[in-house]
Amino acid sequence: MDDILRLHHDAIVCDLHVDTLQRIAKGESLESHGGHLDLVRMRQGGIDLQFFAVWPDPIYQPRQPGEADRSYARSLELIDAFDRAMRENPTQVTPVQSAAEARRVTATGRIAAALGVEGGHAIENDLGKLEELYRRGVRYMGLTWNNTHDWADSAKEETLHGTRHGGLTKFGEEVVGRMNDLGMIVDLSHSAESTFWHVLRVSRVPVMASHSDCYALTPHFRNLKDEQIRALAAKGGIIGVNFYCAFLSEEFMRKQMAAEELHKAQLDAISEQHPYDFPVQSELERVVLRAAMGHVPVTAKDVVDHVEHIVRLVGADHVALGTDFDGTSALPDDLQDAAAMPLVTRLLHDRGFSEADIRKILGENVLRFFAAVCG
Repeated sequence: MDDILRLHHDAIVCDLHVDTLQRIAKGESLESHGGHLDLVRMRQGGIDLQFFAVWPDPIYQPRQPGEADRSYARSLELIDAFDRAMRENPTQVTPVQSAAEARRVTATGRIAAALGVEGGHAIENDLGKLEELYRRGVRYMGLTWNNTHDWADSAKEETLHGTRHGGLTKFGEEVVGRMNDLGMIVDLSHSAESTFWHVLRVSRVPVMASHSDCYALTPHFRNLKDEQIRALAAKGGIIGVNFYCAFLSEEFMRKQMAAEELHKAQLDAISEQHPYDFPVQSELERVVLRAAMGHVPVTAKDVVDHVEHIVRLVGADHVALGTDFDGTSALPDDLQDAAAMPLVTRLLHDRGFSEADIRKILGENVLRFFAAVCG
């Protein structure tokens, strides 16, 4: 083992966001499966603390008048799947709800696993359901996914249709306040700019973007502009750099958007044919888009470009990793799964980052932030 690989496996490595629970909930094993991340590849990649996203696809919301909202029920199903995976692998992985617990677990050689909700529609406009999610172990919640809902604007819908709420409604402010009271991290990935700035005005504690990149490098609506990065850092927050190619590379983004428009009918048909199976949807979409786009090179160097941009803006204390494994159809050529994570450390070293800053980026920033907000 060379010195860089030794550093990577000695450091605490944290990943703020994966969608692997979509696979676990349909019966696949956390120990080994066909996606981007499982226990085998987490070990190979040196991951010590993994946050698993509880994402209730908006398809669980009412589609016709009179239908029940099943977003909260779906969230509980995913948490149940997480709990089963923890029980099935007790010698390898342990659920945690604080930074102190994470450090204790990783010191034993086990992987620490935590929960975050992706999409505030999960609580169905009910603070009691927010509190129950916290009781079940959820320690962060993204206020939106791509869908604007009853109390917060999303980045995608604000970009396409304009703001509905001007950020947060009064109830949205109450949600943020209750999250602050509980010690639940507010996550602004997927949030509209209006929501972002509204949250920074009303949150009493630091907030984060769990899986977002830099708009200055790739002008995608999901990425953060420099003034947002500076403001988030000034409040003590962190940004988890996302590995999704369309957020990392402007060329990839533009070619994919063109392919999506050209093949919209085919992509819509895939969604209709597999409405409750995100892993299958994602793989079929990947096949369609790759055939249309051809190969657009994106590599781990692009990931490190976004890391470096954040460091130049606000220093090394505010950047982390939020891979989006199992939540994307397009990863860098040399970062196809969790086993490849040591490459990020090697490239950071090659760029001249100090060992202390590498350790911060890999995980110490997450643990510090986790402790500050959640106790």
